[in-house]
This record gives sequence, structure tokens and C-alpha cells, in this order.
Amino acid sequence: MDQSYSFLERMNVHPKHQDRAYRDQFLDFVLMWGALKGFTSVAGVTRSKDFRHTEHQTMQENMNKRGKHGNHIDPNLCFHEYHGANIRCVVENYRQDTEHAGNGILIKYQLHNTKNQVLKSTISPKSN
Repeated sequence: MDQSYSFLERMNVHPKHQDRAYRDQFLDFVLMWGALKGFTSVAGVTRSKDFRHTEHQTMQENMNKRGKHGNHIDPNLCFHEYHGANIRCVVENYRQDTEHAGNGILIKYQLHNTKNQVLKSTISPKSN
């Protein structure tokens, strides 16, 4: 089976503009673009927004935490899962930082739409 994929890196929105849904819009655009280009998946490494490396909690434990409704407690993981990502695993030594002990979290979006399905969903029907 022939598969093609894209890797998304560093999607940040300035803190003053985080209430404007730019991150949602940009991610939706990237996923639609990937589907139109024929990619079968898009992967990325995200960071946990609320995790601070301590001896009492590992990144894996933080990644596995879920609320009473089954959603991720961490806002970044919840964001990606809401948009259809599969939260995969901890990526050790992803980048140098002390807050996350250098770790990131691998996420993967499966792009099920074919080019024609994506085009159809973006074209609104004409009203008579």
C-alpha cells in the first residue's frame, strides 16, 4: 500500500491572539491541503500545555490523564484530539527544555477524505 504523509512542526499563535481561533483555522487548512495533495496522514509533535516535569509525574502519565467525559485534561492534547488526531506516544529528547524534560507527544491525523470529497465539502450548493 502506497502511503504519503506530511509532518507539521511548530504551530504557534501569539498569546494576544489566542482567543481568535487562528490555530483551529490554520490546522483545518493544513489538513484540507494535505488531503487535496493526496497525503494519507499528517503527523506532528506537540507539547503538553500544563505539564511541568517533576519527579512525581512523567510525561506518559500526563499524556494518559483524562477527564470524567473521556477527554484529555491537557488543553493541547484535547485540541488535537478534538480535530481528529490520534495521540500516539511520548517522543523523548525532542527538544531542549526543562519544563518538559525535552519530551514531546507524537500526534497523527488520518486523512480519510479523497480529493473529490474535500472539494465537494468546500463548495456550497447554489440556492435557487
